[in-house]
Amino acid sequence: MLVMILRKTPKSLHGELSKWLLEITPGVFAGKTSALVRDLHIGP
Repeated sequence: MLVMILRKTPKSLHGELSKWLLEITPGVFAGKTSALVRDLHIGP
């Protein structure tokens, strides 16, 4: 299980995370991911 809490992040990051995780409340993402997705680097 992966839980991420985001603050002061670009909207584009929210969009990328919503591909693999559920947004429980604004800025809080949770879900199960594969090792490939967990290790994927998102961002610049």
